[in-house]
Amino acid sequence: MAKNFGDKNAGRRNTESGFLAELNCKISKERPTLRSETGKLGAKVTIRKQRINLTGMFSKKTQIQRKGNLVRWEIMIKNVRVPYKKLSSDFIDYYLEYGNPFIKI
Repeated sequence: MAKNFGDKNAGRRNTESGFLAELNCKISKERPTLRSETGKLGAKVTIRKQRINLTGMFSKKTQIQRKGNLVRWEIMIKNVRVPYKKLSSDFIDYYLEYGNPFIKI
C-alpha cells in the first residue's frame, strides 16, 4: 500500500486560485521591509553554517581561487583598481578569509 505524504498539486492549486498573489500583496502592504530583513537573516545563517562546515566561501579551494583572482584581476576599492603587489598581507589574509570587506551583508 502506497503512502500519500502530500498533495503534489497543492502548489498549482494555490497559484491558480490566486491565494499566493493575495498573500504576497498582504505581506508587502503590512511589512514592506520584511523580505529584506528575512533575506539578511538567511544570509547570516548561511554564512555561519559555511564558516563552521568550511564550505562555500570558506572552503580551502574557494580561498585559493579567490587569491588567484586577486593576483590576476586586482581588486576594486571605492572605484579604484588596486594591484595585488600594493596590498598588505593583512588585507590579503582578511580578504581570503571573509571576502570583500567593502561589501556589507
